[in-house]
Amino acid sequence: GRGTSLGRRRPPASPKAAVGRTPSSAPDPLVRLLLCPDRPTRASAADQGVRPTKLRRDVRYNRLMPTQATYDDANLILRLYELRREEKLRQAREWFSRNFNPASVADMMRIAPPGSPESAYMRMVVSYWETVASFVTSGVLNQDLLFQSGGEMLMVWERMRGLVPEMRAMFKNPASFRNLETVGNAYIKWMESQGPEAYAGFQAMMSGMTSGKQS
Repeated sequence: GRGTSLGRRRPPASPKAAVGRTPSSAPDPLVRLLLCPDRPTRASAADQGVRPTKLRRDVRYNRLMPTQATYDDANLILRLYELRREEKLRQAREWFSRNFNPASVADMMRIAPPGSPESAYMRMVVSYWETVASFVTSGVLNQDLLFQSGGEMLMVWERMRGLVPEMRAMFKNPASFRNLETVGNAYIKWMESQGPEAYAGFQAMMSGMTSGKQS
């Protein structure tokens, strides 16, 4: 009866056995990091009472977002990087960084006329980073981890910020580019917290990238 059934149960695996299943033989340490089944996720870290690292209050805008980056965040960062390596998007990003720095919407229409390949490049780059920013504002992606490697987002926001009010009025949509705006402005504050001249230096570098190269 019951005694026989209990006698057939397997004993629980010991902690040593669980560690033994970790793919430590993988050639790349990063692969082992991402594949390890015992690593905490965003939810399990919170359940286990892990204290989040502190971040400047003026950089925080999503109070529900944990400030402690997780392995899920790292995995998503790597996936976003892989997407940027896609050939068409790479071409669009190169064109954008070299040529797109309009002073007005009219100037934007001259640089990237509707229906042109340049317009497609512009929309591809901006929509990519608007999507990435939406991951941050919704709490899916850790802000601080993204800021450590996602400087291209700030470059895109620098090129778009002067156009956004006029574009919102044109399309009668006050929510246009809201995620990019929110995360881009938070990025500026984060960069300023890293050094008093960091943001000014970044702006100077962005200006030099397009000097004499607009089409």
